[in-house]
Parts: sequence; C-alpha cells; structure tokens
Amino acid sequence: MKRRIFFVALFSKGFIITFVPVVIMALLAMRVSKLDFGSACGMLCGSMANPMALNYANDTQPGDNPAVSYATVYPPAMFCRVIIAQIIVMMFV
Repeated sequence: MKRRIFFVALFSKGFIITFVPVVIMALLAMRVSKLDFGSACGMLCGSMANPMALNYANDTQPGDNPAVSYATVYPPAMFCRVIIAQIIVMMFV
C-alpha cells in the first residue's frame, strides 16, 4: 500500500511540474501577449521540444504561424536546457 501511495504521489508531482507551467504560459501568451492560438501552440511545442504536437498544430491551424513560433523558440530553449543541465551537474560534483 505504501508503494502505491508513493507512485501516486510521484505521478502527481510529475503531472504538476509538466502541466501547470504549460497552461500558465499558454494563458499568458494568449491573454496578455494577444498571440493567436497557432503561435501559442508553436511556442509551447518549441519550448518542450515536441515535434509531434507541432505537427498537430500545423494540421489544425491555417498558415505557418505554429512552425514559425516553434523555429523561433526551439534554439534558445535547447540552449537553456544544456546550460541548466551543466549547472545542475556542477552543483552536485
């Protein structure tokens, strides 16, 4: 029983860490920055490095706004991931 509670807690924390920032950024992008849905989708797909979601956004949205937003956000997001990973490794070594 303890093991099951541990896995439920772990799954819940992973869900919160993954889902909450995405929803917050999507709402901010669409409400505050007044981005259209396609641009917001591309931006979120680029930040998560998720080409399958980009493919869905490209199929459902007219134009190339999702792809342009993805191409704009993906390089800095990858750069930040690499730098943050190196900082975390240096902190524990």
